[in-house]
Amino acid sequence: MESRITLLSVTTEPPKAYGTALHIPGKTPPRHELHIDFQNCGTVTNPSFVSSVREAIEQNNIDAIVMLNCPNTPAPEIWTALEGAQPTHLEMRCGYLERCGYEELSFIKNFWPLKSVYLGSYLGGGDWLEDEDGDRQSPSFPACYATIETLVLNCPNARELFLYPTGGAQNLRSITIVENDALTTVRTVQCNPKMSETLRTVTIGCWASYQGTSPEEIQSMKDFFRQSKALVNLELVLNDPSSGWGANTLDAEGSLADIYLQPSRVFVHGPP
Repeated sequence: MESRITLLSVTTEPPKAYGTALHIPGKTPPRHELHIDFQNCGTVTNPSFVSSVREAIEQNNIDAIVMLNCPNTPAPEIWTALEGAQPTHLEMRCGYLERCGYEELSFIKNFWPLKSVYLGSYLGGGDWLEDEDGDRQSPSFPACYATIETLVLNCPNARELFLYPTGGAQNLRSITIVENDALTTVRTVQCNPKMSETLRTVTIGCWASYQGTSPEEIQSMKDFFRQSKALVNLELVLNDPSSGWGANTLDAEGSLADIYLQPSRVFVHGPP
């Protein structure tokens, strides 16, 4: 059964459906996707646009929400208009200088039953501080989303885009982190200690000669893998640094998101 898709755009130009399949685990597509494109938005508080979002929620059984070209400033009106939706999947896709404000999920009063989240962005709502007293983190996800099972981070800035719900992640089964600060972002296990008990699949895509991760962070990652009680699939995908940015290891044909590994295996892909 194919998904129905409702398209909304801030501008008067007809919105276009996102061309890549959603990053949802398993092979069952959502019943009804809502795609909201914020491209070239002067303000997302336009009453007619907010009303169109509210009507889409009221008139359809939306179970997947996709936000494209997310606005850099908080948009509580949009999140309030999304009240009443019951999505199990959320995707937020941003340009390089656009901010992924996933902390704005706190505007939703009746929390969504999210099972999977995809964040494609460099900038986000996290706050990882590093000083002489050590690392300090501030929670960004509301506590009610601590039970998310599947997370994909594409091109994260390790200081701003990482998972840290209030109280720590409680039920994360699969995490994929690719490009940019992928290795450094794995340090999120420090503020989510229960991951060592719940994570079954870890996929990391990064440079073959990545230089941005400290020895302490590498050791922390090794300790996590050594102490993990549930991990059965570990996949490392290394880009060839001589090829510029290289292939997008997430969205290309035969991508990480489409590879299903056998239990108790470690896969390493990349240049020799």
